[in-house]
Amino acid sequence: MTSLKTQGREVCLDMRHEIGTEVIAEFLNEFYDIKKPFVKNLPSYDDQNFLITGIRKGSEKFESWVLKISCRGDTMDDLQLENLAMLHIDEGRKKLFAKSVAKQWMNMKGLMSEIEAPPQYNHKKAHADLVATPVVVKSNKGKYITQIDATRLGYTSNSIALEMKGFSALYARLVTFIEGVMMADLKVRPPELYYDLGRKLGTLDKILTTFEIKTAKRDIKWDLMNAEREIESKLEYVRALKFGPKRVSMIKRYLRRYRTYAKDIHHSQHLRECVVHNDANENNLLVSKNGKKVMGIIDFGDLVHTKLINNVAIAAAYAMMDQSDPIECLVQIALGYHQVFPLRKDEVEIMFHLSCLRICHSVTSAAYERYKNPENEYAQVSAAPGWATLQKLAYLTSADEATNRLWKALFNVNRDTCYLCTIL
Repeated sequence: MTSLKTQGREVCLDMRHEIGTEVIAEFLNEFYDIKKPFVKNLPSYDDQNFLITGIRKGSEKFESWVLKISCRGDTMDDLQLENLAMLHIDEGRKKLFAKSVAKQWMNMKGLMSEIEAPPQYNHKKAHADLVATPVVVKSNKGKYITQIDATRLGYTSNSIALEMKGFSALYARLVTFIEGVMMADLKVRPPELYYDLGRKLGTLDKILTTFEIKTAKRDIKWDLMNAEREIESKLEYVRALKFGPKRVSMIKRYLRRYRTYAKDIHHSQHLRECVVHNDANENNLLVSKNGKKVMGIIDFGDLVHTKLINNVAIAAAYAMMDQSDPIECLVQIALGYHQVFPLRKDEVEIMFHLSCLRICHSVTSAAYERYKNPENEYAQVSAAPGWATLQKLAYLTSADEATNRLWKALFNVNRDTCYLCTIL
């Protein structure tokens, strides 16, 4: 949740407000030429999202989009960063697809005789490691971001809005809708799903390594580089939970592990950095009907320039929750990622600790949200499985068990026989 200082104190910008569907339909007609759209409210952490289905002017077919109304105090720079990233990824995906098709054609051409028929491209193979991401849509005014009058949306009745000096408008964007099943809705998750998630994240990160923009170097709470600060600032809210003192002790134990085994490497200037998605949790991942493939990654609100390993560690953190063998999930994601975008030994050495750090960050933030915004159920989705996973991982004979399995899977060596000082 974003916050800012107003009149000498901090105000949390949870600006969500129940907006009537007729108001949204009117807005879509006016700014996007979508006539009589079907509007459905979607769950979200701290924005307002709506699934939109309708026919846009000049088209004869029904299409689906997501209307995103920023309700957390995002600046124009924040939203432009997301938009530029989505457009960059879309362009990069097209280039990778064209390159894959060309490679197939060249391989097949070498095997053809002059009298044989032209090659048949395997588009499924060309798409194998590509993942769909939303693409922002221009309004009929030619803009990617549209301001909506707050009064028109009924925000004058919002108590927080009334406290905000100069508050008068919200930002809205329309993005393409991606078909798929939410990973969070899967009752059973096949083991190959995690390997595929790793591959898709690796491909996405390869595309984003060429995305350079100053505004991505921002200080946000969900950057794993800030996790220590964020966790410690919310321990008082954890203490107020049931079994609070024991939970605080467990969080502190994970922080000690991180500081002992990972922090120096994590903050080293030698670790690779780039802009990353930064929030590949089960509610931001769309999968195939059989649950074996990741089809889409959504919600770029936490996009940030940070350590590259943070992105895959965050994905693994959420994947490990509610799993009988959480370390195997970690290994499969890392292995899939490593196949398309090789990880370095220093990154692998700290990955498990970073995943645990993210889970600690998630559960402590949930404790804070429970106190500040008890009606926001979405903010609690990872709380129970997060605490259970931390409890399970605490019983490992040592943190080395997870890191040893990563080394064996990725580098086919026994980590215990390696001289780790050469990579630290």
